[in-house]
Amino acid sequence: MEDQFIVELFFSDPDSALEELRIKYENYCHTIAFNILGNNEDCDECVNDMLLRVWNSIPPNRPENLAAYVGKITRNLALDMLRKTNAERRGGGESQIAFEELGDILHGKNELAQMEDSKEIQEALNRFLGALSKTERGVFMRRYWMMEPVAVIASTYGMSLSKASSMLHRLRQRLKKQLEKDGINL
Repeated sequence: MEDQFIVELFFSDPDSALEELRIKYENYCHTIAFNILGNNEDCDECVNDMLLRVWNSIPPNRPENLAAYVGKITRNLALDMLRKTNAERRGGGESQIAFEELGDILHGKNELAQMEDSKEIQEALNRFLGALSKTERGVFMRRYWMMEPVAVIASTYGMSLSKASSMLHRLRQRLKKQLEKDGINL
């Protein structure tokens, strides 16, 4: 079912809309949560919480990109859950490694979450992402937004693990230079 139809369905038949949303995006959101939390039980909770948040936010909201909308809600819920639990004790998750990789740019993993709503940083990140090739943007977003393991990203793009790792390293360096150029000192 088309995303815009699902959004419109929330305005006339929310129960059906929620079921269609669950069918279409449950696996996608579970993957996002799992890459952050590394625990199926917690992921299921995040997906259920995402469904509730969407139920409560549409209407009045009319997201233009439903996948991004539910993905962002799921990611934020998973990051909140990660903050509330001791990730190391629970086996960690790919997010711990991804945050460490961004350590040269960010001074602490909580800074990213605190600043993610900053308009200035959003604009700088959008400029950075807009200047990347489709492959570079996909690799970067899969690693640092969806928190996918580098091996999965390499396989998805048909490249070696070392090539994917090198690309991510170069992209982090480019991002750092871009942020410095934009006067954003993290």
